[in-house]
Amino acid sequence: MTVTCCSCGEVENTSADSEQLTYYYTEQYMDQMVEIIKRYNRWCSSHSTEDMKIKLIEFEDYETMSERLNIEVMSGSGPDLFSKYMNLPFEKLIENGAFRDLNGPIENDTSEDKINLDDYNQTIMDAGVYDGKRYFILRILFTLTNP
Repeated sequence: MTVTCCSCGEVENTSADSEQLTYYYTEQYMDQMVEIIKRYNRWCSSHSTEDMKIKLIEFEDYETMSERLNIEVMSGSGPDLFSKYMNLPFEKLIENGAFRDLNGPIENDTSEDKINLDDYNQTIMDAGVYDGKRYFILRILFTLTNP
């Protein structure tokens, strides 16, 4: 199971990649999110939506990534997507305003492919709610095999 959430985005980012979402990983702790992001990026390339790609930032080792994550997230920057293996103090970060409530953007989305949370198991969807606000959307993968 992977937990994914978005950072608050309230801090001004002046880099050229300010609109591009980012995800940190290491070869040592590469989770399924990396493969999903790579597949998504290939889809973007094949559909002329290069500007929608997610930037994968690889670190040499987990300790270096973890140290940088903690510093950046506590200062209001860092990656936009997270996995539970990153071992961050998510509750403390939420209380310090490092993450954004996802309910507003979900409810205000007027696109044709808008996420309708009612289409999903409420128990699973509610697992991403903390103090009445949705900070996480859980992604649970199952592999079915024939015996």
